Amino acid sequence: MDYLLYKLPGPKVIKFSWAINLQKCMMPFYIVGLMFYFDNFSDAMFYYLILHGSYGNYISISTLI
Repeated sequence: MDYLLYKLPGPKVIKFSWAINLQKCMMPFYIVGLMFYFDNFSDAMFYYLILHGSYGNYISISTLI
C-alpha cells in the first residue's frame, strides 16, 4: 500500500492530502447534482447534503489554519 500511495513514478504534482481534501470539498456539488438528476429533494437528501457538506468544509478549513 505504501508503494501505491507514495512511491509512484513521475513527478508529484500535488500533495496526496490536497487531492483528498478536494474530493471532500466537491462532495456537496456532487450531491446537489444527483439531487437534480434524480429529482429527489426529500428531507433525507437535504440532511445527507448538510452532513457531508459541513464535514468536508470543516476538514478543509481546519487544514488551512
